[in-house]
Amino acid sequence: MKILSPSEINKIKPSNKVQSFPILERSGVFLIVEKLPIQCKRIIGTIQYPRGRKGKNATVSLGVWGKDISSKDDLHKVLRKWIELKLWFKTTGNHPKYFGKEHTRNIEKTLIEVVYDWIESIHKKKVKERSWKTNQGRLNQILNFGGKDRPLSDFELRNYGKKRVVEMHDHIKQGTRYGKPALVHASKCRKLIKQVFE
Repeated sequence: MKILSPSEINKIKPSNKVQSFPILERSGVFLIVEKLPIQCKRIIGTIQYPRGRKGKNATVSLGVWGKDISSKDDLHKVLRKWIELKLWFKTTGNHPKYFGKEHTRNIEKTLIEVVYDWIESIHKKKVKERSWKTNQGRLNQILNFGGKDRPLSDFELRNYGKKRVVEMHDHIKQGTRYGKPALVHASKCRKLIKQVFE
């Protein structure tokens, strides 16, 4: 997927209404162009807080275009920060606005808590029972490799979380599935844990 480029952002002109453009499709990060006469372009992130049916969209300011953010590298940094924020939010349950700040210390969630919370409260409502049971088995395999009691923060980018997921994928694909190499199965497991972390 293509990231909105600095040249594209600079070409967008303010109008008589507030405009919104995704920095990257389905990332939850947007460029907000304020309506005239205000000359301001902001980058924000949106996330549902608290999680669950009662959650509402919470907006987090990520910077001002032309001041805090002005290049393609800056945009990539913002997207990486947003991924870390979402994982931190899932780990602590704190409001996203407290990311990077000292706040009330919650007991950190473990991998197994987050996995079962996702599969029972979110995934189960979206898929048929057969698919749910299949994915439950895949997640159990992930838990057996990743460590059920491992803190979720171990999967943050700054803690080499991506490397851990790759190691899990490589471990699973070395096995067999119905007498055949488990490469496809390993890829499905990797895709599934990515959904849990989103």
